[in-house]
Amino acid sequence: MLFFVDMTLGTPLSIAGILLYPAGFCVAIRRMHDLGKTGWLLLIGIIPLINLIILYWFVSEGEDVANDYGEVPTNTVE
Repeated sequence: MLFFVDMTLGTPLSIAGILLYPAGFCVAIRRMHDLGKTGWLLLIGIIPLINLIILYWFVSEGEDVANDYGEVPTNTVE
């Protein structure tokens, strides 16, 4: 999709990547909160092999109960 936008507008893809980075960072922090962990743990990703631990956290199941960061958004029935 970004390639199509890049070809249409003539802007480099790096600009789109820079603009989308804050949104991705917020999603990563929200995922860490779903696991009951602080978003500051993302900073350990600067250590090369530790990225595998962060990847494991991202694909693992979140907590079933409310934690310090709020209610579980998927447990609501309306």
